[in-house]
Amino acid sequence: MINNNGLFEWHSTSTDRADQILSLVDAPSNFDYHVGVCVYHSTAGTGGQLLFHGGRANCAFTPTIDRRSLPGAPALTDLPWYLNALVPPLVALGLLSYEARDIAD
Repeated sequence: MINNNGLFEWHSTSTDRADQILSLVDAPSNFDYHVGVCVYHSTAGTGGQLLFHGGRANCAFTPTIDRRSLPGAPALTDLPWYLNALVPPLVALGLLSYEARDIAD
C-alpha cells in the first residue's frame, strides 16, 4: 500500500517478486509517502503490517495476524520472536537500527 496524499494504492504479490515491490516502494515518486507492507510467516502462521514512513528513515511493525504472545503472559507480545524473524531480512535491505516496545491496549 502506498499512501499518496490519502489515496491508497494497493498491490499484492508473492515473495518471488520482492525486488519489483522494493523498486516500487523506493521509486523517487513514492519516497515522501508512507508505504505499508503486509508480511506473513507461513510456517509460524503469524504476521502483521510494516509501515515505512516517508523518507524511509524508520518503520513500524504491528503484529495483526495471529499475534504471538509470551508463554505465561498472553497480554504481552513475543517481541524476541518477531525481532528474530524480521530483523535479519530488514538488515539485508539496509536497516541500521530498531526500537521495540509492547504497548498494552
